Amino acid sequence: MIGVYPIGQGWGLVTSPSPSATGTLGIGMLNSIVTVKYKTGTRNEMGGLSYAWANRIEGLTCSISQMTEREFLLYGKTSSASAFNMYCNYNTDTAAISMLDRMVDANSITYEVTAIKNPSMLNRHLEIVLEIVD
Repeated sequence: MIGVYPIGQGWGLVTSPSPSATGTLGIGMLNSIVTVKYKTGTRNEMGGLSYAWANRIEGLTCSISQMTEREFLLYGKTSSASAFNMYCNYNTDTAAISMLDRMVDANSITYEVTAIKNPSMLNRHLEIVLEIVD
């Protein structure tokens, strides 16, 4: 199916991959695997809190691409080099992703979730805005 889809640094005209008839992203677009982590807090013997990151979802297939300059200006990020968009299919696991989560990709790059969008609230896919954590 010919259409305009997010590719790399911007939008491009491609013939494949394309969204399936159900509206989910074609498998060719999902070229990254990430682990979604959430922060857990435990009390220590002195009454303080210790925080650690635990896995929420392992092996999530998605597409991560750097933001275009237009998107960068729209979201007001501090550095376009550290701002990314992640696209993944919507399901019960991905519906649990929150703004407090972090993503770790196969290259051990850690991203912080800064926005989550469910286009038109159709529950087909999620567009998640990420920023690299130093």
